[in-house]
Amino acid sequence: MENKATDLVLNNIKTDDVTLLIQLFEKQNKIIEDSKEQLIKKDQTIEALTNQITLLNEKLDYFTRKFFGSSKETLSEEVSGQLSLDLFEESSSSLPVEEEETEVKAHTRKKKGTKAKKLADLPQKEVHHELSEDERQCPKCGHLMIDMGSRKIRDEIAFHQAKLESLQHIQHSYCCKD
Repeated sequence: MENKATDLVLNNIKTDDVTLLIQLFEKQNKIIEDSKEQLIKKDQTIEALTNQITLLNEKLDYFTRKFFGSSKETLSEEVSGQLSLDLFEESSSSLPVEEEETEVKAHTRKKKGTKAKKLADLPQKEVHHELSEDERQCPKCGHLMIDMGSRKIRDEIAFHQAKLESLQHIQHSYCCKD
């Protein structure tokens, strides 16, 4: 009987062990399948991110070339005619502009101050800033002040629908003779 009892115990242990081993094996298979699925998802994510990085690098290269690359607008001043103020009058464009040169120790430099030369060919219009009669009343005695002189304040360029002109602003000064 003792043998039978020990055989039963051993059989029970063995069957319990076998069921436990089967359960462990199933759990490991499930864990392996889950990790395979996770690896597939990770590979897909990595591939999508790699494609996105490649696309962004191509966009960056395109915009870098577009922003910093050479453009087709680099024409000479003589060809484009946009850099000089002689846009609408052909008579002044035929005259060559002589640039004065200042000699420096190792090289020559173009003399600055060409604005006056460019404004000289434009039609000029004076804009006078005068006081009205009410404003010309002397605050102390009440008599009318007379114009004692004027001075040029500034030159500016006004653009009027395909027409340029030089405006000379002149300010008048007043004094009371009384």
